[in-house]
Amino acid sequence: MISYPTSISYSSIFALFKNKEVKMYHPRLKGSYYDMGFKYGSLLFKNGFRLPHTEARKVEFGMKCLNEIAPVYPEIIREFEGFAEGAQSNIEQLAGFVLSIGAFEHEAQCSLFASRNKSGEMIVGRNFDSFFTFQKFTESSLIAPENKLSYIAQSEVFIGREDGINEAGLFIGMSYVNGRNPLPGFNFLISVRYCLEHFTTVDEVIHFFKNIPIATYNNFLVADRSDMAVIEVCPQTVQVRHPENNFIVCTNYFQHPEVKKFEAEGVGWSKPIERFCAASDFLSSNEDMNTVLAKQILSDRKKHLCLHLARFQFGTLWSVVANLTTMEIFRAEGLPTVKKYKPEARLHQHLNRRKSVHRSCLNF
Repeated sequence: MISYPTSISYSSIFALFKNKEVKMYHPRLKGSYYDMGFKYGSLLFKNGFRLPHTEARKVEFGMKCLNEIAPVYPEIIREFEGFAEGAQSNIEQLAGFVLSIGAFEHEAQCSLFASRNKSGEMIVGRNFDSFFTFQKFTESSLIAPENKLSYIAQSEVFIGREDGINEAGLFIGMSYVNGRNPLPGFNFLISVRYCLEHFTTVDEVIHFFKNIPIATYNNFLVADRSDMAVIEVCPQTVQVRHPENNFIVCTNYFQHPEVKKFEAEGVGWSKPIERFCAASDFLSSNEDMNTVLAKQILSDRKKHLCLHLARFQFGTLWSVVANLTTMEIFRAEGLPTVKKYKPEARLHQHLNRRKSVHRSCLNF
């Protein structure tokens, strides 16, 4: 049996078990929420995964979060139940682990942007930055819940997601912000999932965040094919930044004064201000944005957008670039200066298969 430190965020377990070289795992999950949870939990258990013991304060916090989430998102409770059964654990330990992430530790530092080019196309980019030891737990999943929107999403934590693009062309990605007082509610992992499964527009996402209990301190960059915004959230308030020109950027600090006052210091080592300014400068001087230029922005190590902080063993674990208008998606699984961006075609393939099945049923 393999044991894990309780502080680690992990989910791509097969990278540990089956590969000498660390690779991103690519699960495909579809069907009912319970079935998706049970399938994934069983698969991980079969390959040696055991949910670690979670300390009492996190279990208590997680169960309070579960009670806050349940009236809004009852389907995810079924997935928790299925995963816990498949992994031969219990929902208390699972909730304590997943739903306390972001409330007690603030590990990741990220850069995100959206830009509308002269042709009206919406280009998005995101680097997810964390400790290099977490690379082996990363995954990019194709998820097709029953009667919900299908999507491609990245994460380092099973069940929850940290960024993604759904079949309607909606993108959402999070970044951490240090906060002072977490409260039970939706953490970023569950918020991102809910948005990808339910919404098609930026306005819908904004309305959602303004009407749910929030657990953690985060920026969410959200974009659809015609609109973009950064939603700054904390348990005390939710505020929205709209673009002042044709682009918008966020890193790891709040800008709206009503949210800024609830922020704690301590992320300067990851250069969030430098990353924000570098991305803004690049975008303001390149009005006709495209995916090639977006990759260049996210691969820039000199200006710290592609983080590689050897002193902290910390840097970019994955990078995503997409054209939401054409639905072209590219992902680099590791430092984009080392790992090439590769096209992501699974969502297209899934949607084409679904259309074929639908046509066959109509012909029958």
